[in-house]
Amino acid sequence: MSVSKYQTQSGIRYKTKFNANHQTYKQHGFMNRRDAKDWEIAERARINVGGMRSDKTITVAEYLEWWHGGFVWRASEQQFIRNAKRRKFGRANHIRNRQHIDRISAAIGNIKICDLMPETVYAMEERLTKSNANPKGLAPSTIRKLQFMLKGALEDGVIEQRLQANPIAGMTAVPASALEGNDQLKVFQDHEVDLLLATADKLYAEDRRWHLWAVMAVWSGMRKGELAGLQWGDIDGNRLYVQRSVDWSMGETKPVLKSPKSKAGTRDIPLASTVVEALKTYRTWQGEIYLKAGRSMTNETLVFFNDRTFGLVHKSVPQDRWNKLLKAAGLPHRSMHITRHTFASRAIRGGIRRELLSAVMGHSEEQATTQVYGHLMDDSFGDTLKVLHSVENGLGRQ
Repeated sequence: MSVSKYQTQSGIRYKTKFNANHQTYKQHGFMNRRDAKDWEIAERARINVGGMRSDKTITVAEYLEWWHGGFVWRASEQQFIRNAKRRKFGRANHIRNRQHIDRISAAIGNIKICDLMPETVYAMEERLTKSNANPKGLAPSTIRKLQFMLKGALEDGVIEQRLQANPIAGMTAVPASALEGNDQLKVFQDHEVDLLLATADKLYAEDRRWHLWAVMAVWSGMRKGELAGLQWGDIDGNRLYVQRSVDWSMGETKPVLKSPKSKAGTRDIPLASTVVEALKTYRTWQGEIYLKAGRSMTNETLVFFNDRTFGLVHKSVPQDRWNKLLKAAGLPHRSMHITRHTFASRAIRGGIRRELLSAVMGHSEEQATTQVYGHLMDDSFGDTLKVLHSVENGLGRQ
């Protein structure tokens, strides 16, 4: 062992130094010889399994390139996977991480990992966040995702013995309250929902797909990709089973089916009578189109189909129909995803329990439901109290 002792003003200290792979590794300041030896043993083990001196010499940009490049695509699972399945990403998330890395690298990529601190990341986030001074900046929800990716990437380095520690492990995430001014938490009010569906009924009287799309979006809380991947075999009376989604990450003209991004994404959704009736009417309309085309409808038939091939719709088609619908209804532009939040908001006002909402929305953790919709649940306290008073009065009269 290359351990030696030296004298300091506060007493004897120990240091260790050794060479490996044509590099010198050293550390000092140990209180006793045993600690110095333990460090050397751990450091040699880390190097022997392919560890690099990331926390000493490599920059943030170089490290993130190594991390992102370490994911391998597994066609059987339709996911990018690294390090014995410890972390998985779908194709869309893998591409999104690439975008996050480019943004981080442009801002703090030249900083060494050993010099990285939470304060450094906080300063970067302030520069990147959308504001009056930076109208082209990122939404708080995007900043939050960027932060989670960076922390996760550094944590992988610790697990895989590429880093001694995660320098931003204690960093506080962007709070959910910061998202309140963002489009993510805006919802359609009840009168706007009525206007939206009535307008869709008239606007798409000839092409019933996009009327049904609006109905399903508002009343089921399904994501855009989940709606596009819906098949008739997924619907059984007033129950809808979500078990697939459409992935447009290969290009909008090359959509593919994939499994939900988490086990929680595979779920049952109860259907209101309004939706059940709309589906029955729509199926008759779709059946006539398929009959004219010489096609039969089966459980695998897509509910929302491509005009030319009867296959998966292109990504821009429902988006285009949605934009036309908002314009015709005279409503300000809001992303299609707002219908998902609208569904959750109405369910909360109806008294749904937190764990049930999490299951219906397909959140992998109940905490995610609380982070996004917690303020709506607080707002529903008064409505819930009124329900309880009504129940109490009803029981008292018996």
